[in-house]
Amino acid sequence: MANKTWFITGASRGLGKELVQQLLSQNNVNIVATAREMADLSYLSQEESARILTLSLDVTNTREIKTAVDAAVKTFGSVDVLVNNASLAYFGSFEESDLNEARAIFEVNLWAGINLTQAVLPIMRKNHTGLIINQSSIGGLISAPTLSVYNASKFAVEGYSSALAQEVSPFGIKVLIVEAAGLRANEQTPSAKVVTTTISDYKELAKKARLNAQSSNHSTGNPTKAIAFLIDQVQNHYATLPLHLPLGINVAATVVQHYQDQINIFQRFQEIDASFKK
Repeated sequence: MANKTWFITGASRGLGKELVQQLLSQNNVNIVATAREMADLSYLSQEESARILTLSLDVTNTREIKTAVDAAVKTFGSVDVLVNNASLAYFGSFEESDLNEARAIFEVNLWAGINLTQAVLPIMRKNHTGLIINQSSIGGLISAPTLSVYNASKFAVEGYSSALAQEVSPFGIKVLIVEAAGLRANEQTPSAKVVTTTISDYKELAKKARLNAQSSNHSTGNPTKAIAFLIDQVQNHYATLPLHLPLGINVAATVVQHYQDQINIFQRFQEIDASFKK
C-alpha cells in the first residue's frame, strides 16, 4: 500500500494523531487528517503541505463527509485507506443511561464510519483496491459492566465490518477491524462521559464507572509501538492482512480465553441441536 492516500478521522489526539505523525515520516504517503476543530490539527501547520490536507470534519454530518471526501479526491486523486478512528466512550449503568446521549455515541462510533465508508466505496470499487480500517475495541468483542452503551456501539462496528469485508472482497477491497485496549495516552485526553448516578443500588457500579473512565490515562501499553505495528501490517503484509487486528497488552490472550469460554458453552448444546430437526 505504498504511494497511497490515507484519510483519517479523529486525527486531533490519541491513536489518530499517533498514526498521522508516524505516516509523516514516509515520503510515499499522502495524508488527509480530519478533526472537528481545525485548531486541534495545529501540530501539522509546519509540515510539508503538498502531502498533507487538513480538514475540519464533523463526522456526524453527512454533508461535511461528502465535502471532505470530495476535497481529498480533488487534492490527491483518490482515497486508498480510510481510517474510521473517531470514537467516544460512555460509562455508567444501563438503566441510568440517557438515551439521547447513547444515540450520540452511536452517531460517532457507528454511523460516522458507516457514512464515511459508503462515501469512499465507489472510489475504491472503481480503483479495484482499497482498505477500510475500522477502529473497534476489545469492547467490541467482550462486554463489561458500566460499558453497555459503548459495548453496543462497538459490537455493531464488528458486525457490519465483518459482513462488509465479505461483500467487497471481490472488488479488491479489504476491511481491517482494529481492537485496541490498554494503550497509554501520550497526552491528557478529555474526560469520557460518565453517567450521573441517582439510584442507590448502582452506587458501587458508579465508582467503577469513574475508575474505568480514568483508566486510559494510566494504561501501560505503548501506542507508538502499536501504531508502528499497524502501519507495518498494512504496508508490508497487505496480501495476508487479517480481518481482526488486536492491539495492546494481553488483548489477544484475553479474547482467546473469552471465546474459549463461549465455545465450551455452545459445545454443550451441539447434541441438543439435532433434536430440533423434524
